Amino acid sequence: MAAKGARRSFGALVLSLTAFAVLIGGCGGPADDPNGGSYTLTVTVSPENGGQVAVSPEQTSYASGATVALTATAAEGYTFGGWTGDATGSDNPLTVTVTGNMAIQAQFSTGTIEPKISDEAKVLGNDLTITQDGEGNLEISGEKLPDLRPGNVIVSALNGGVLARVHSVSEQNGVLIATVSPAALTEIIEQGELEIQQSFSLSEAKIEYPAAKGAAKVAFEDGALVLSGLEVEIEDAATVKLTEGRFAFDPDFDFKLSVEDWKVQQFRCVASGRMEIDVDAEIEAKAITDLLEKEVTLAEMKFPEPAGVMMIGWVPVVYEFYAKLKLGAAVELG
Repeated sequence: MAAKGARRSFGALVLSLTAFAVLIGGCGGPADDPNGGSYTLTVTVSPENGGQVAVSPEQTSYASGATVALTATAAEGYTFGGWTGDATGSDNPLTVTVTGNMAIQAQFSTGTIEPKISDEAKVLGNDLTITQDGEGNLEISGEKLPDLRPGNVIVSALNGGVLARVHSVSEQNGVLIATVSPAALTEIIEQGELEIQQSFSLSEAKIEYPAAKGAAKVAFEDGALVLSGLEVEIEDAATVKLTEGRFAFDPDFDFKLSVEDWKVQQFRCVASGRMEIDVDAEIEAKAITDLLEKEVTLAEMKFPEPAGVMMIGWVPVVYEFYAKLKLGAAVELG
């Protein structure tokens, strides 16, 4: 039966925010040009307004073995971080020996700390395949295998991200097998800074609904989440029926990470923004008790989708922010 005189409260929203960084990058091998030893060199910058690169000599194609000088100049408010693609490191100017079709990108950032990256960092690109065997070893395969040795730190975005210290390396049938252990970001970054200030909408998020089971329905209308038909049992004493819940959330994230002398000196992660909640629910009490409470996770959100990319030096950093939308129900009979 429905409880008379019940006082009920809904819409207690708890925002749980977690941020993490997974280092990624790319390294690709040259591909043979079918036109007999004539190769292209493609040079780009990231972000587009971060700076420019002078190429000397600048030609449409190069003979095998030709040397080319690349000089990066940062725009106002940016600093040069390093090179990715078919070149790594932060030498500036950089001398490149053409061995095939090559693509190199200059990375610029807005950090005020000049980045210093360990030479032990080995950024693996998405052209490789990385698997993990039952003993925790990494198996790396692809057309161009990386040059790894003990002491290197493997960095990759494959399989959700890899950051691992190499202890031994062997090769079997064209596959590298690396014995590794977990590594830390500060093992490869002596100093550097990453700062992200970004606004998102729910349309940019990947959203999962752990509580949406059975007859529950989920919709996305006019930039808001709409959940209906959700039932929450509270200690077998009461049932909360969410007739309809409408949730609008446009978060602003402010994230900063700074590393100096191989140590994290500053870590800041702040979430704010517009939040609107409109809940229509019913409570049916099945037993007499003083106070009933329960909390349920309605939605788990990841911003942005796909993940964003920033740079610390020549090491790309993928960033993702997570938020949970929780509905708390409290019933006091009397």
